[in-house]
Amino acid sequence: MESEFELLFDKDIFDTVIQKELPNTKHYLWIATANIKNLLIPFGRKFKSIIYLFDKLLKDGINIRLISSADPSRSFDTELDSHPITRSDNFELLICPRNHAKIVIIDGQKAYTGSANLTGAGMGAKGIDKRNFEKGIFTSDKKLTAKLANYFDKIWMGSKCGKCRLKRNCASPIY
Repeated sequence: MESEFELLFDKDIFDTVIQKELPNTKHYLWIATANIKNLLIPFGRKFKSIIYLFDKLLKDGINIRLISSADPSRSFDTELDSHPITRSDNFELLICPRNHAKIVIIDGQKAYTGSANLTGAGMGAKGIDKRNFEKGIFTSDKKLTAKLANYFDKIWMGSKCGKCRLKRNCASPIY
């Protein structure tokens, strides 16, 4: 990244965030999305679920937190169930029906925010004729990254739950 901010469109989101930056996570990875599907990414000559990347990160001691507005897709869940490491204390998933934020925080040092959900079409992994039109900003700016991390943390810790009228719909509401 030449500057502290990089404007990304479509496949550039996948290339930068998923393929370049996520594998280099050293401590923790936080992802907020409105929708989680079984995003396929290249591993050598094959495409495998992003769960394989999460599995590798978890085995390296990385903590992963996911916030989604709904349960992940069935194929994501199936893949998740086939990787026992994702049931470790280092992997956490929070369902918050009001979440529509799209945020990726890598080690508190880099961040993505934009329109893309954690799906193949959203992140630009699908073919040019099947991917969504998406945009976002990837940054290493400390102030912006800290603000995004703080926003994520407020959702994660439940500080927005108190007056929420949808908490009865949460799988595990935080009060």
